[in-house]
Amino acid sequence: IAETSRMTTEMLKQRHDAVKELNNLLQSRVRGCRLDLVGSTISGFALKTSDVNVDIVMESGLNITYVFSAVTELVENNLKYSDVVDDLYFQTMSFTHVSTGLHFVVGAGSVSSKMTNQLLGDYASLDERVPILGIAFRRWAQLCHIDEQGKGTLPAHTFPIMVVHFLQQHRVPVLPVLPQLLQNSAEEIYLR
Repeated sequence: IAETSRMTTEMLKQRHDAVKELNNLLQSRVRGCRLDLVGSTISGFALKTSDVNVDIVMESGLNITYVFSAVTELVENNLKYSDVVDDLYFQTMSFTHVSTGLHFVVGAGSVSSKMTNQLLGDYASLDERVPILGIAFRRWAQLCHIDEQGKGTLPAHTFPIMVVHFLQQHRVPVLPVLPQLLQNSAEEIYLR
């Protein structure tokens, strides 16, 4: 299940290239901001059908509304993108990259989302079974339609988090609790 559902290396490269292309377009029009790839693409738990999640990162002094409007205007007035939709409730916008068919979801600088997915990526790198089980669990959730946050269910990243927790709580833990490894360290917080 994981092998047929997970994203291939070529698909991951295609996502990185599409984000780089959009980033170049944005930076040519709005200085002091960039788009960072976030979500399951960076955590290692991406399904072939996963959205391309991108966050707007800005220098201080820039107005998020202005930058969000600039991104919207850029994609609305560019033939490389279609199906542009603003979702003011979740402070996101979405659109399709025409040549690849990739569905983008752009958010407004969610640092916690990026850090959560980096931490999930760290756990996925510790044991090859972790992403396999996480992807299989995500696929199950997708088939059951319980991973559709916009429809009131759980966000998709919840399922890999559950897998990590389960593997940490096993009688003989499969995974450590990474922040606890620093309890006797001079470091205050867990960093990659």
